[in-house]
Amino acid sequence: MTADGEVTAACPIPGAHRRLLEAHTLWHAAEEAYTDPELFRINLNALIQATRNVTFVLQNEHEGVPDFEAWYATWRERMGAEPVLRWSVLARNRVVKQGDLDTRSTARVSVIASYGGPTLVADITVPPMHSTEQIARELDASMPSREADTPLNKAMRENGLVRVERRWIDTDLPDAELLDALAHCYAVLADLVNDAHRLTGSDEATTDARPACMQATEEARTAYVHLGTHEVFHPRMSTATIDTSASEARYGENPQYAKGAGAAAGSGDVFAFAEAAVERAKTVLVKDGYHAPALFLFGPDGRVTPYALQFHDRQDKYVQWERVAREVERLGATGLVFISEAWIAMVDAKTPVVSPSEDPKRGEILVVTAAMADGRQRSYGVRFKRRLFGRFRFEPTVVLEDQRDFFLDAVRRVWKPQAPALKK
Repeated sequence: MTADGEVTAACPIPGAHRRLLEAHTLWHAAEEAYTDPELFRINLNALIQATRNVTFVLQNEHEGVPDFEAWYATWRERMGAEPVLRWSVLARNRVVKQGDLDTRSTARVSVIASYGGPTLVADITVPPMHSTEQIARELDASMPSREADTPLNKAMRENGLVRVERRWIDTDLPDAELLDALAHCYAVLADLVNDAHRLTGSDEATTDARPACMQATEEARTAYVHLGTHEVFHPRMSTATIDTSASEARYGENPQYAKGAGAAAGSGDVFAFAEAAVERAKTVLVKDGYHAPALFLFGPDGRVTPYALQFHDRQDKYVQWERVAREVERLGATGLVFISEAWIAMVDAKTPVVSPSEDPKRGEILVVTAAMADGRQRSYGVRFKRRLFGRFRFEPTVVLEDQRDFFLDAVRRVWKPQAPALKK
């Protein structure tokens, strides 16, 4: 197989190999259509047939595999003992000869209105042909109006969102999510194809039996509706590419930052990294007039992964930090550094508590926050004022130790089981 996934002429079972690759492609097509019932149905049916076709085509290519009958008899016995494989055979027969699977859709409905995470409302069975966005909107519409709500619920409507996590199930396989079941089928069939390659001495092996990408992620299964605007909400989080040459060309060379950040990244010292980043962040703010939210996750091997975050409103922040927490868990990250601008306001005991962004006397601050899985945290804050002609006046950097930033609550929930052991 070539680097771009094409099967070469040297492959002893090219047809079966191509059907396996087709199944992989169709699995992802079904995943992308997870919240669209009709498109999901189309891709699901094609995926079921593609997985079954692997063995059909393989048997037709038997001449390419030595002692095929004896070898395949062993595999037939193994696959027959797999409940999910037996289900996939019957599912293919139904799709081809009878029609669609008898699917049902369930949804886990929750409300997010703070950094504390989702509050579960219900696990419900939903109409299969309703899109996830439609379900979320209907649930939103069924909630009491703002006028009928208590002050707390009014605040929830203004600052919260409905989260609907969908799950597709076939009634003949009620305990398994459909894409997870078909990813398992793919893994077994990939083992079969790999074994055929080994038997023939071919190096045309596939990648891992079940690639890491073949997971029906929460992101693909979930839709959000903004409780304030009733709009469907699609948060995004992406890794960032740091071009050192382009950065130096725009912001100038900073040997102290380069040396400090580089050494800190290699050692996993998030606090040294954050301290080195403060002056660089001020330079970026002066040059661009703003500093976009930037996140750096430190893996257990010292590797640093940068991310570009975008926060359109408060609801977006709630969801994005939940996603950051899942990324921390996926990478096994033991530290992070977060750089952002923020509003800051004085607390007056005589007036109601309001968000700093709504305070007419608010100021601006550049914040670099470093946190570790063992519970340690340090924040570097630099208040600033914008002057004429794009100039800035910065106040001295203030360092705060172990203050609790609520936006990190989701990450702390991931780190909490590790903290006692890491402190020893």
